[in-house]
Amino acid sequence: MSLLISDILDEIFQHLTALKNPFNYHSSEVYDNLYSCILVNKQWCDIAIPHLWRRPFSSVHSYAQYKILMIYLSLLDKSKQEKIKIELGHKFSYICTPTYNYASFIRHLDYAELISAIRSFYFISTKNNKTFFKEEIIFMLSDLVRELFVKSGSRLISLRVMLRDCSKWFAGFDDPAFRSWISGIHNLYIVGLSEETCHILQILTDDCKFLMNLSISVWNFETDKNSQILEDYVVDFLNSQQNLKILSIYDCDGFTRLIIPSLKSFSCSLERLSLEYVDFSGCTNWDSINTFNKLNTLTISYCYNLPQKMVRTLLDCRFPKLQRVNLQEDSNSYIYPKELLDWAFSINIMHARFKHLKKIENTDLRVW
Repeated sequence: MSLLISDILDEIFQHLTALKNPFNYHSSEVYDNLYSCILVNKQWCDIAIPHLWRRPFSSVHSYAQYKILMIYLSLLDKSKQEKIKIELGHKFSYICTPTYNYASFIRHLDYAELISAIRSFYFISTKNNKTFFKEEIIFMLSDLVRELFVKSGSRLISLRVMLRDCSKWFAGFDDPAFRSWISGIHNLYIVGLSEETCHILQILTDDCKFLMNLSISVWNFETDKNSQILEDYVVDFLNSQQNLKILSIYDCDGFTRLIIPSLKSFSCSLERLSLEYVDFSGCTNWDSINTFNKLNTLTISYCYNLPQKMVRTLLDCRFPKLQRVNLQEDSNSYIYPKELLDWAFSINIMHARFKHLKKIENTDLRVW
């Protein structure tokens, strides 16, 4: 009976912390509710704590980043702890052995959030005025925390990386243990691209074969003087994904012409396609979209330079499972052809009527 109650509690907490988009943030109210749960009794505490630590570096926890890092570092062995104290000038003390193996609870890692938390920890520990810091210490701390996550037995689900950042931040990505750790992720968010981080994209291509949710945000992609190098890596990465269910493209300029032809790679699996603030310049067709037999939601928001030929292709498609088309425009910059708006309206109305009839049918059956 106790086991059953634990399972039910875990399901409830999962429901409380569930997000439609794994890259969104929880509200502080969600965490407040979970904090209240850990005060009920030990059983509730044991079940709620892992949910609170699934995304430890979230901006919701920004006020507590120092304490969070301190808890993680307290899980390291004594030799590594002493090394950190020496590097930071013996200006802090470790917490007693933590109650839980907190590192094993992480499920969602935003690499930029991790680096931000480490920097905050460094500045507070050294009482630095933020005008100068030793970069090598930041790298050392990030390596230790990353190694802690890998060795803890945690199972990572989501990863967000800003590939326009300095390649030094990603030095540990080459570690075989880390590559194995990220190989099972289902959700990946890539922000920016640069030539010096192309090797990271290659690692993601080689190791992340089970993605179900991919978000890409790249602006001014073509400003890179060696864009051809990036193009090859991007195309290889997209073509390596065969099981993608959700694809979201944000803020893409000059990058779209590479993504659109690669849509065919996941035509048999894609269920949701979202295009927001996308410049379609350079795109000529997306004929492969006609093969998206599982597509149920299509979003086109504030996109521009959408060729008439691509509009015509979309209108001629027969999506057997399409239920919702979301179009967003404004009167100044983002205006869609009337025929596209009419098509979206007809799809939405048709599905709304179907749901209404289904509801009436189910009601009649219950009455009968």
